Amino acid sequence: MFGSLITKLRLSDRNKNVKTTLAFIFKLCDYLFMELNTQLAILVRQARKSLKLTQEAYAKRFGVTRQLVYLWEHGLSQPNPDHLEKMGIEIVFKKIPRKVGK
Repeated sequence: MFGSLITKLRLSDRNKNVKTTLAFIFKLCDYLFMELNTQLAILVRQARKSLKLTQEAYAKRFGVTRQLVYLWEHGLSQPNPDHLEKMGIEIVFKKIPRKVGK
């Protein structure tokens, strides 16, 4: 999925302007954050709908407001890890090992 983006990054790393490379990295990070945010919003909505609850009933269940559930479901805010755990949504971040130079 990101193969072509990574290739562009490698090419731009060679003898090109550092600003261009950094701009690309920031765009990539923005894209990844937006994608994660979208997927999280979908998971929250699916979790609520699987319980056949309204936003209001779901909010009561987790001690938050209906408006907050709306924000979560539309990707305008993110639930904290405690709420995700209570909802049964598990987010796993893989730790990517760094190469340490000598």
